[in-house]
Amino acid sequence: MAVLVDLDAAFCSLVRGDDLGGIEGGLRKAAERFSLTPREEEILGMLLLGRSGPYISEDLYLSKSTVKTHIRHIYDKTGVSSRQQLIDLAHGVREGESGK
Repeated sequence: MAVLVDLDAAFCSLVRGDDLGGIEGGLRKAAERFSLTPREEEILGMLLLGRSGPYISEDLYLSKSTVKTHIRHIYDKTGVSSRQQLIDLAHGVREGESGK
């Protein structure tokens, strides 16, 4: 249940334009650890908020193919093969667990 609360708080912060603090810091940590580009970091954040590929495509004015390529690169760089594994990994990075 705490995970849902964290995601809800993150979403509310995004909508209000608040500083994301720990979540934003977690994204930066992940980006550094896995050598993500700024665009991949941005897309990772949206994926972790439950956004779909088509939503990301429309929101960022990118083609669906470009978004799929970015998502594939994120998966490759982080060593995951599903969105659930990506979410689990992100929680580990944020909590300071050792990973890849």
